[in-house]
Amino acid sequence: MIAAKRAVSVKTLRVLEHWLKHREFLASPGYSIADISVFAYVSRADEADIPLNPYPAIAAWIARVRAQARFLDTVHPYSIDPYSINELPCGESP
Repeated sequence: MIAAKRAVSVKTLRVLEHWLKHREFLASPGYSIADISVFAYVSRADEADIPLNPYPAIAAWIARVRAQARFLDTVHPYSIDPYSINELPCGESP
């Protein structure tokens, strides 16, 4: 199952690489929610042992996303995320 998921991931990265060779961002002439959504997964591909160095257009896109005003790249597990206390149910009844 892992090999199949990895193969789909690599295929998806190839498609994304082709798409980004001709565009600065994913869906519109500028930065959009599409970029934010996809970035969250693609930028961390190396954590799944999927290197991004074969994909220069993706690497350039990641740099463009990171260069956006008010970009936040800090990731905390929910258990220690200082902001998640307001997002997760506390077990209290309304």
